[in-house]
Amino acid sequence: MTIPDLPITNPDYGTGVYRRRIRLVPGEGTMLAELEDNNHGFRVCIEHDGQRITRVTGDALRTPLSTCPGALAQLQRLVGADIHSDATQLSRRADPTSNCTHWLDLCILAINHIPRGAAVRQYDVAVTDERDGVSELSVHCNGMVVHRWYASGLALAGPEPLAGHTLFRGFSSWARDCFSGDALEAAVVLQRGNFVAQARRFADVPGTANEPVENHRNGNVCYSYSPEIVKQAIYRSSSVRDFTATPELLLKFV
Repeated sequence: MTIPDLPITNPDYGTGVYRRRIRLVPGEGTMLAELEDNNHGFRVCIEHDGQRITRVTGDALRTPLSTCPGALAQLQRLVGADIHSDATQLSRRADPTSNCTHWLDLCILAINHIPRGAAVRQYDVAVTDERDGVSELSVHCNGMVVHRWYASGLALAGPEPLAGHTLFRGFSSWARDCFSGDALEAAVVLQRGNFVAQARRFADVPGTANEPVENHRNGNVCYSYSPEIVKQAIYRSSSVRDFTATPELLLKFV
């Protein structure tokens, strides 16, 4: 599966690496989760009583659209959820199309980490720009590589047992057949990162800074693109960072 009609406008594409770091930090009745990548910076704190979610707070530290911070209100649907709910149950409860995709994904990772105990978990995703039509995707958990894949566009080119599988719609179905437990979670983290990594093909966001997002509307796919919110959304200037050579800056939110 190739990526249709996405011309490369970033003159540096082909020389860089998309990076994403996620850190989950347990506390007494809390789970702090942070995410930063080339395009986003989010933080969320999940409070719980040992059985159910009691409070959700967070910060949208860097976002491509002006309306993204408002999605915090939608995350309140997770209050009352059982901490042992799986990712599918939590996603259905929250309704992904009315949420910020990345913030909701971070919340789900945080909630799923609560029953595991007191260990900090950190994911590091790296996706190289395509070279000769192929990019390398990897995800480490606490410094140990979990998956290393090769992709052409939005389909896997290797390793051989996975070649031909989609990294777009339909990913969850085959991934659940191939992986389970922590390996499945890491696979989802890597797939989500690879999707955002495609933004490196562009020199900047799809529109001009301070231009209404509605001019480039791409369906009701998340909070900021919902029918009412998209009318208020504006592209933010200078929202992109390049961590190719500086992975140590991830989660410093500078």
